[in-house]
Amino acid sequence: MLRSLVGSEMCIRDSPFNISRTSSPKLPRTIAVSNFVEAQLECLNSTESIQPAVNQMRLSVGSGTAGVVVADAQLGIVVQAYSPLGSGTILEKPEVLAIAKAHNVSSAQVALRWILQKNATINTQSTNPAHLAQDVNIFDFELTVEEMHTLDSI
Repeated sequence: MLRSLVGSEMCIRDSPFNISRTSSPKLPRTIAVSNFVEAQLECLNSTESIQPAVNQMRLSVGSGTAGVVVADAQLGIVVQAYSPLGSGTILEKPEVLAIAKAHNVSSAQVALRWILQKNATINTQSTNPAHLAQDVNIFDFELTVEEMHTLDSI
């Protein structure tokens, strides 16, 4: 996996990780990247013959990174969200709690459903079996357009 330097928009062609510079006669068919922003993805798209299939990134309600999902989709790249609940503070936001109450679900389920409706995949983890069960139980409700806008504005 190629990882972005956080806060950097350095083009991959200028990095030591340039795939086309590898000496291996067998290049990978697909790659994954991590935390790439739109400019880095466009650079990679213009300089490499191998395009990423996945961009793994921190994505959660209030993270401010949801716009990258749209850019990735335009390039045919799937976003996989890690830390989908952020630092956990999002779960106590009044807006999230109100939406959860309206759907009779937990605030974590609302946060995960928001990611799903952004057309991203989710990477969750927990040592608590009840939390894991909740994490996968996000397919029997849908957030409204208004609720999505509310969560987008956090």
